Amino acid sequence: MLRHDPMQINSTAYWQFYERSRSRPGMLWHYTDIEGLRGILGSATLRASSAAHMNDLKEMRIGPAEISRIVIGKGHRGIEEYWNRFTSEQMVANTCIACLSGEFDDLSQWRGYAAGRQGFALGFNYADLEALAERHQFCLVRCIYERGELVARLERMAEEMTEYERVLEMPDGDPNRPLGWPPAPQTARGYAYANWDWWKQLRSIAPQFKHHAFHNEHEYRLVVPYDALDGMTVKTRLKNGEECRYIEFPLEVVRSHGGGDPPLPAPLIAVLMGPVPRGVSEKDTFNEIDALVRQSKIGSGVFVTSSDIPFDYEPER
Repeated sequence: MLRHDPMQINSTAYWQFYERSRSRPGMLWHYTDIEGLRGILGSATLRASSAAHMNDLKEMRIGPAEISRIVIGKGHRGIEEYWNRFTSEQMVANTCIACLSGEFDDLSQWRGYAAGRQGFALGFNYADLEALAERHQFCLVRCIYERGELVARLERMAEEMTEYERVLEMPDGDPNRPLGWPPAPQTARGYAYANWDWWKQLRSIAPQFKHHAFHNEHEYRLVVPYDALDGMTVKTRLKNGEECRYIEFPLEVVRSHGGGDPPLPAPLIAVLMGPVPRGVSEKDTFNEIDALVRQSKIGSGVFVTSSDIPFDYEPER
């Protein structure tokens, strides 16, 4: 039985503490090709594209399937009301994702994103990117590579829900107590607050799962949850001959407005040039990329550097 303790009951607080206590990178890298680099620097945005256009849709379906198995159908009516508003396919199609990696100068990433050409990686300060994501109603999440970790996390949340609902039914609560945490027992407002708190966790967990074969990539994702698109500008582009929906994540400085939220710096710190193909001048490429950076609205203070990996490098087997 869980103790009646805010850290135990408030799953959002617990998992925020859990994520921050884990070893995490100081920087995150977004690997792309020259067209992608030009687009990001020119628009000062990252594209978060519909998960329906990811390479392996099976990964995106695992999270919702485990949530349905472990949490849904267990009597948590408030959560189930949120969950049942969307089908599994709607959840996938309306979730938008931008992928990043905790790995610097990673050979597998160069090969995956550059497609035999020279690739590039944009380096972001983790803390600044996280703060910017929160301001723009995105979630910055670490990918989960082991199903056991995903299941354990969901089982803990289900246990917390059960315990909280038990506390709400206790007859000695004071309904006139000011709302704090945990909310006053037997109050609809408190119950709704708790359900929304857990719901925010569930909708960010769903797109976190990735096949364990890719664990060396240490992937993180900027996510727009599927029920958060209202009020955001959804754009479309062609990808592999199909229409793909996406949201632009602003990378510019966020300035303070009249003593409200504090200003936030632009998170971009560096641009890393990938392995240089034969016949390509590294100096000319550097000059071109440096000029793109200096012309960009997010290029102030950003440095350009190059990979140490040879273009035709083959790791020892």
